[in-house]
Amino acid sequence: MKERRPIPPRSLGRAFAAFFVACLPLFAGVAEDAERAWNAGDHAAALELYEQVLAADPENFEALLRTAKLLSWSGRFDDAVERYDRALEVKPDDPDALLGRAQTLSWDRRFGEARVRFNGLIRRDEANVDAWLGLARTYAWAARPTEARRAYEDVLDADPGNVDARIGLAYLDLWAAEIRSASEQAIELKREHPDHEEVGKLYDAVSRSAGAWWSVDASYLDDTDDNELTRFLVRGGLGLGRRIRLDLGAGRYEMSGLARDATVDNVNATVGYHPGRGQRLSATLGYDFLTRTDDTTEGEALGGLSYAWGLDRRWQLYATAMRHAIRYSSEITDNNVRFDQLEARVNGGVGDRFTVHAGAGVADFTDDNDRVTANAGFLARLPVRRVRMQAGYTARWMDYDVDTGNGYFAPQDFLAHLAQLRVADEYGDRGNYYRLYLDAGVQSFTLGGVDVDDDTVVVVGGAAGFPVAARMTLEAYAEHGDYAAATASGFESTVVGVRLLWRAGLRGN
Repeated sequence: MKERRPIPPRSLGRAFAAFFVACLPLFAGVAEDAERAWNAGDHAAALELYEQVLAADPENFEALLRTAKLLSWSGRFDDAVERYDRALEVKPDDPDALLGRAQTLSWDRRFGEARVRFNGLIRRDEANVDAWLGLARTYAWAARPTEARRAYEDVLDADPGNVDARIGLAYLDLWAAEIRSASEQAIELKREHPDHEEVGKLYDAVSRSAGAWWSVDASYLDDTDDNELTRFLVRGGLGLGRRIRLDLGAGRYEMSGLARDATVDNVNATVGYHPGRGQRLSATLGYDFLTRTDDTTEGEALGGLSYAWGLDRRWQLYATAMRHAIRYSSEITDNNVRFDQLEARVNGGVGDRFTVHAGAGVADFTDDNDRVTANAGFLARLPVRRVRMQAGYTARWMDYDVDTGNGYFAPQDFLAHLAQLRVADEYGDRGNYYRLYLDAGVQSFTLGGVDVDDDTVVVVGGAAGFPVAARMTLEAYAEHGDYAAATASGFESTVVGVRLLWRAGLRGN
C-alpha cells in the first residue's frame, strides 16, 4: 500500500490562499445582496444573506452588527445579545453596538441590566440622546413614571424638539389620566409629523381615552342555582373642557329562575373631575326601576363618590363611598337588596417585576346585614417572550353578620387563597388583541352553621377583540368558574357576551 505523505505547511497555506482568492467574487456578491436586502427593508432575506457572510467571515463587523439588530427586531433577544457580544469583541467601543445591546436588553424587559448599559453610554457622552431615551423607557415600561419623566426631560434639555421624548411624556400623561395634557401633545405631534408611525400610535391611544365614545354590550349568564341573567348595556361619554368628563349609561337586566321573571332598568351618569396632576374625583348618580316577579314595581337611587390619587406615581390610592345594587337574580330583586359601601385600596410597583395590592371595605345592607372585606396580593411579570404574562397570588377575606336568606351568598369568615395567571397580547397587524385569566385555589367559610374547609375553586375567562370599521372594535368575552364569593360551595356559573365599541378622534386635529 502506497504511503501518503502530509502536505507541507507552506503548500497548505498557498492552497488556502488560492481558495480564498477564488471565493472573493462570490463572497462580495453575497455581501452586496445582503446590503440591497437591508436597504430594501427585506429583513428575512437580509438576515439569511448576512448569515452567509458570517459563515465565510465570522468577524465581519457590519454583518455581526446588522444581524444583531435584525434578531432583536424579530424578538430573538438572547440571540441578538450574543451577536452584539461578538461584534463588541471585534470593536469593543463601538457606540452603535453598545447602544443596540442596551436597547435589546430593555426590549427583553431586563431593565436593570439595560440601565447599567445606558448609564455607561451616558457617562461616555452626556449628550447621547439615544441613551437617555433608552434609560427613560426602562423606567416608563417598569411603571416608574417619576424617573421616566425626569429622563425624558433630560432628553428635551439636550434636544428640545425630540419627537420620541415628546411621545414618551404624552404616554406618561395618558397613563396618569392627565387626558387633556396628553390630547394636546398628541394633536400637536400629529400636526407636525402626520406620517410618523409612533405618533400615529400615540394619537390612536389617546383617542381611545380622550375622545367621545359609545359602546353596546349584550351578555348572558347561567348558573347551577337555576338563575339566568340577560344583560343589555349602552354607554358613552365625552370630555367637557380641560378637566371634566361626562359618561352616561343605560341598561336592562332580565332575570329568571325558580321564581318568575324579574327585570331591572337602570340609567346612570358619572362626572369626572381632575383637580390636579395624578388625581381624579368622580361623582356617580343612578336610578334603578325594578319590576318584581309579582309585577309590583319600585324605584331606587344609587351612586356616590370616588377619589384616586397618585395616578402619575408608582403607588396609587383609591377610595369610594357608594350605594350599590345586586342585579343578579329574581330573588334578590324581589327583596330589593342594596348596600352602602366604604372602600379603600392601594396598589403599586416593587422593583421592575412586581405589583402589589391591598384593600379593605365595610358595607351596610338594606336587609339589616353588614359585611367586612379585605384582600391583598401581588402579580409578578414572567420572563416570557412575545406575550405579556403575569402570575401571582391573592388572599380574599369577608365576613357577614348573618345569612338573611334573601338570595345572596352571606358566609361568615370566608377566606380564599388564589393563584393567578394573566396573559394579554396583540396579534396580526390590524390591532387584534386577546386577554386570558385564570384563578385557582381553595376557599373556606361557614354558612348556616356548617363549616366548609379547603373547597377547591377555579375561574377561567378571557376576551378577544378585532377592528370591524374605522375606530370601531368588536369584542367577545366569556368566563366559567365555581368561585363561591357568589354563592355556596358547588356553585358554578358561565358568562358569554359581546361588546361593540366606537371611539371618536381627537378634537383639534
